[in-house]
Amino acid sequence: MSRLPGAPRDTAREDEELRAEMESHMAHRVDDLVAGGMEPREARRRAEVEFGDPTRIRREVARVRRAGRRRGRLREVADALRQDLSFAARQLRRAPAFTATAVSTLALGIGAAVAIVSVVRTVVLDPLPFHEPERLVLMEMVTPGGADFSVSEPAFLEWRERLERYDGVTAFSRRGATLRAPGEPEAVLRGYASAGFLQVLGMEPLAGRGFVPEEDLPGEAAAVALLSESLWEARFGRRPEALGETLDLDGYAFQVVGVFPDELSVLVGETDLITPLGASVEVDRGEHYLDVVGRVAQGAAPALAREELEALAAWQSRTYEADRGWSARITPLEEALIGTATIRAGWVLLAAAGLLLLMALSLIHI
Repeated sequence: MSRLPGAPRDTAREDEELRAEMESHMAHRVDDLVAGGMEPREARRRAEVEFGDPTRIRREVARVRRAGRRRGRLREVADALRQDLSFAARQLRRAPAFTATAVSTLALGIGAAVAIVSVVRTVVLDPLPFHEPERLVLMEMVTPGGADFSVSEPAFLEWRERLERYDGVTAFSRRGATLRAPGEPEAVLRGYASAGFLQVLGMEPLAGRGFVPEEDLPGEAAAVALLSESLWEARFGRRPEALGETLDLDGYAFQVVGVFPDELSVLVGETDLITPLGASVEVDRGEHYLDVVGRVAQGAAPALAREELEALAAWQSRTYEADRGWSARITPLEEALIGTATIRAGWVLLAAAGLLLLMALSLIHI
């Protein structure tokens, strides 16, 4: 008698039937051995040896039955799906206008959902192109009126020297320049970065190396440069021989020592090349123009790292007239670059994409 799909199984009854069947086979074997002249007790022992452990046999039979039931359920699901698809195809053939509307609605829903997910993934979900970006923070000075502001060279150097809950602190800025050679003159965006800039970010150069401390001495920046990936390709065809060549930048010669990935633009914008900063404590403390990024030390609590910077800024405020009333704060780099509101809006858009797809499916069902 066949069972209805999904009907409860009497496992105890199946086990009892299996035991009875095994005992029947055992009895037949004993009878055969006795008929051959063997004593009944010896015949029973021989039959048990031939059949093996009955518990193991029952387990193996149960395993085979379970596998068979799983295959049966899969066949049932496949059959039901095939029947549903056949029925849907017949219905769509009978109503071509509805079919066109349904397909268009579903296509629009899927297209819109994919577009939304793609944008959100690019802006919100994809991690920053740095090693352990969750440890990176933007470090800013705060005006007496409470506004976020860039950092002066002397303040940056004191932060880099005195902060202990950071594995590194680096600064950068950029301004326009003219690249005169090689090739035709071109207006470019020139970046300025302190030594260890790429290392603090956790980013490897595509070729060559980054700046070393000897090239970033106070007020004595070395005449070396890092090219962007795009400029490397445009001016040098991505040739490794570009390393060591000379650039004419604003009438000064700079030697190319490395190439940085274009992904760095998420932090520094569309910068074409970078030269050493050469920050000095002799620069006017009232001249604020640096963006500063720090890497919180491994295992250090962000709250303690923030308190350490705030304490140092308070000391600067008490010590220097130009810093009087100023303070400092840190912001997770991801939040600073993307913004809390943008991140929140991204998750809302993802939810909206899912809802849009569900609405498209429900309209087709109706």
